[in-house]
Amino acid sequence: MKTIILLTVLVASAFLGCKKGDKVKKAEKPLSVDIQRVWETTLDKKEYYDESNNKVFEQVLAPGVHYTMKEGTLKVKDLKGKTITGTYILSTSNGKTIITITLNGTSEAYELVSITNKTMTIRQEKSNQTYNNNGEKIAPKQIYTLEFVCPCG
Repeated sequence: MKTIILLTVLVASAFLGCKKGDKVKKAEKPLSVDIQRVWETTLDKKEYYDESNNKVFEQVLAPGVHYTMKEGTLKVKDLKGKTITGTYILSTSNGKTIITITLNGTSEAYELVSITNKTMTIRQEKSNQTYNNNGEKIAPKQIYTLEFVCPCG
């Protein structure tokens, strides 16, 4: 009798544990695959800070630059239609995902702050950067943020 009751409970829990609409969640794509698409800038901003970490100047460029990333190759198409080809490499450092972009022989490392199938944000922090605000000045800290959207429908 105990066996029949135990068997009934097990069968009932198996049926009640899953609903008809439940789907098994697919494994997420690796970042190296997820990043491969056309990205369009929605924000291209450099912020400059003084020694007390107060923002002293901000430079925002027009959005709409296209970054096409595929298998380590990067194509950047500016607002005038000029395309520059370079490379990108994904890595990790201190638990952060880093994307190193090389264009015209110059490499720049950015932290990959966030990425979804529609948006991406990368950020770079540098020390002692020159900016022009009524004359050339040097800021102890610069934060450069690029936000993207995928116009992939």
